[in-house]
Amino acid sequence: MTTRAEAVLEAEPYLPLAEAAKLAGVSEEALLEHIRQGTVHAVRVDGIIAVRQEDAQRLTPKEQLPEYRKHAHLKGVGIGINEAAKKYGVPFSTLHGWMERGYIARLGREGRKVLLDEGDVAYCAEVYRRRGRPGRWIFDQDGRPYARKTVRWSRVSSK
Repeated sequence: MTTRAEAVLEAEPYLPLAEAAKLAGVSEEALLEHIRQGTVHAVRVDGIIAVRQEDAQRLTPKEQLPEYRKHAHLKGVGIGINEAAKKYGVPFSTLHGWMERGYIARLGREGRKVLLDEGDVAYCAEVYRRRGRPGRWIFDQDGRPYARKTVRWSRVSSK
């Protein structure tokens, strides 16, 4: 039989505080401050503080995220916005909006063609496919996958 604590931790991936701090690239004290401010969700399970993995990743610079590093070989490669829309299956208007917001770097022009950074396009397209639903934020202001503010603390016991 699954305990309530196990059920909570299985619902979303959680990491022990030290591991989450390492993933986020911050100290444990800094991570605890984010928890106190309500920008990171944490639970206490049997006396151990666990942080939602998605929240720890949100603190990580975009360039250090696994999804971003996966496409690092494409960084700096120019691709036309129309070609990118077809290749990655993302609407032209969506790519244009991401370029305007700074999630995708604009490398310049080739004649009338706007060239985007294909590494940024591939990263954004991957996040879009995983998280994109109408009316839902996909990226935060820094171009990382969006996560809404969460409650400050949840106390979970294994009773």
